[in-house]
Amino acid sequence: MIRLILGIAVLCAVVPSFAQQNVKIQVGAAGAADPAVVISLPVDGNYFEPNTITKTLDANNKVLFTVPLNTGGVVKVSNDFRSVFLVVQAGEKYELTFVPGKKAVQIKGNNATGQELYNTLFEDNTRSRFQDLDKYPLAAKRLQVCDSLKKADLQKFEALLSDKKINTTFYRYMETEADMYYRLLFSTDMFFSLRSGVYSETADTKNPPDPEFVKAWTAVYADVNSNKNWLRSQFFSMLMGRYSSLQHLKDKSPKEKDIPYALQMIRDFKVLLKGDALEYAWANGIATGLGNNENEKVWLSNWAEFKQTFPKSKLRNALIPGMQKVEAYHKSLLATPKEVVFLKDYAQISSLEELGQRLKGSVSYVDMWATWCGPCKLELQYSIKLHEELEKLGVKPVYLSIDRDNADAKWQEMVKGFPLKGINLRSGTALKKDIDAKVPKFVGIPRYLIFNSKGEIVNWDAKRPSDMKVLLEQLKEIQ
Repeated sequence: MIRLILGIAVLCAVVPSFAQQNVKIQVGAAGAADPAVVISLPVDGNYFEPNTITKTLDANNKVLFTVPLNTGGVVKVSNDFRSVFLVVQAGEKYELTFVPGKKAVQIKGNNATGQELYNTLFEDNTRSRFQDLDKYPLAAKRLQVCDSLKKADLQKFEALLSDKKINTTFYRYMETEADMYYRLLFSTDMFFSLRSGVYSETADTKNPPDPEFVKAWTAVYADVNSNKNWLRSQFFSMLMGRYSSLQHLKDKSPKEKDIPYALQMIRDFKVLLKGDALEYAWANGIATGLGNNENEKVWLSNWAEFKQTFPKSKLRNALIPGMQKVEAYHKSLLATPKEVVFLKDYAQISSLEELGQRLKGSVSYVDMWATWCGPCKLELQYSIKLHEELEKLGVKPVYLSIDRDNADAKWQEMVKGFPLKGINLRSGTALKKDIDAKVPKFVGIPRYLIFNSKGEIVNWDAKRPSDMKVLLEQLKEIQ
């Protein structure tokens, strides 16, 4: 059993090494709105989500990945916002079938029963589960509960091992994943228990954080630089995010303001980590920052520093496409692409009816977004891919920002930088009030509207760009 209170892992997971062989993973996803299937492959046996291959479902809603691996590891397979994790070994074959309309997935292949249990027991659910620990006032007791829960989970895998439904190598991976999952659960509980201290800019001398909580949280990470199992786990990146929060709790020295959050984490990692742990945490931090789609120029200098620090890193190739996007983004700011149109006198539009009159003549797909909205920017990546399909249908893509006036410069930069080809406008106070009053059940963005050719709203809650197939069918029906 792993004693988290001491921060020491007593298991020794052996990661087998093989002569390079192919791993074959066939994926079926009938009814998927997005035909893209993405797999994340390990690097030298270590989990690294940005290391991806993307393929498109064929006419039979299937796709086959054949990839060379010389070391086993954890693979993530994703389609249409659904994901499944597999522990694979070189030379193995798998068949995954995503159940239409559900998150469920059927798994066939090596250790199939164990693979399904793995995905059931170790979901990314610690943010919704950590409060189960709060009923216990002492940190030591919360650690005991985590150890008991971990032991109960491992007993389920031990039963499968005894019945020869999983092999020993798979079981050892489950020891590692159980260890890391419950470290994350405890770390998440500590984060929320001490959150006010994490976010405060100065130490609270009148009401300091419970020293036993801080000690126990610190102990979780005692072996991060020496225990290679950290890097094997899918939970490594999330654990590093919590580690950065712990550093903010303990170190109240002045921080540089107005820098990306992921970059601040990387600066924390440079203090806390070394060797492979720093390399992977830093690379994951870059991927996180680029995933926010703000493309801050500072990432270019950070990338140069990463390459200088780790000149032989095998993680670099997976990050290059993202860095190329940042470079292209800043080059595009030098001139506005002709396909990017800022609606004339948009600040004078005070209602959705007025907007419709400005758009009439063709069907319009209106994307309501903002520069600060992460989910919006994620969907914009799909919008950009959809542009040609919308043009074929004669549909105008319209991007309606609800940013305030003080974000005008950032909004214009993002419009040109992505670029958002189509009609662009930013809502003024009057239009924003009209949106709040008239859009049914309007609780946030992103939100999508469809105007017909007469300028009338015919769909107040259209499908998202990521629901590509269904959205295009919706638009075909509108005149």
